[in-house]
Amino acid sequence: MESLSALAGTPDGDPAIDAHLRVIVELVPAVVTPVDSASITVERDGRYLTLATSDELATRIDQAQYADGAGPCVQALSGELVALTAPAAATEWPQFREQARSLGLYASLSIPLFAGSGATVASLNLYSRTPTDMAGLITRVVALYRHDASPTRAELDNGGEHLLDALAAALDVHDDIQHAFGLLIGSRHLSAPAAYTALREIADTNGITLHDAATDLLARREA
Repeated sequence: MESLSALAGTPDGDPAIDAHLRVIVELVPAVVTPVDSASITVERDGRYLTLATSDELATRIDQAQYADGAGPCVQALSGELVALTAPAAATEWPQFREQARSLGLYASLSIPLFAGSGATVASLNLYSRTPTDMAGLITRVVALYRHDASPTRAELDNGGEHLLDALAAALDVHDDIQHAFGLLIGSRHLSAPAAYTALREIADTNGITLHDAATDLLARREA
């Protein structure tokens, strides 16, 4: 699932972003046992759409949310992790709730995914028909995104642990790049967008990735 950390270091607007997203949605339900279905939600030209999906269940759940203009996959595009262990009781999202009931959906997890600037470019939506199997994964992912230093050590299958490690690696890439932005803002008196442009120029000039440019910049500061 290296595509998660690769995505986090990919410049915004790069064609590789969609390729990474499609790989992610193909891999997760194949290797993470509690996940029955997965999809990727993006916003393009003011419209929500499913860029990639593992099956019809995920597509139908997503479409119900788009019809409402609201739901976990839509909310995650704002950068908020949305975890539900009882989707059929989600009264704030009626279309999502009714579709969840009709399809027997028992748990969902919508994870914001970001590219090089740190802006959310998609939500990764994980759906399960099993009442308890997703609970451990949800607990661990929520703890990771909340930076919980001593999270409940819910046991996961190997695929779940792999996904958690990949998400942690993506967050590390994000943090390195954001720290590099901060350094450029402070040392060159740049705005945040200008700092992003400057880091991209450093990466392009040296023929390296955005993340490598960030880590090199931070290493020189600490030297």
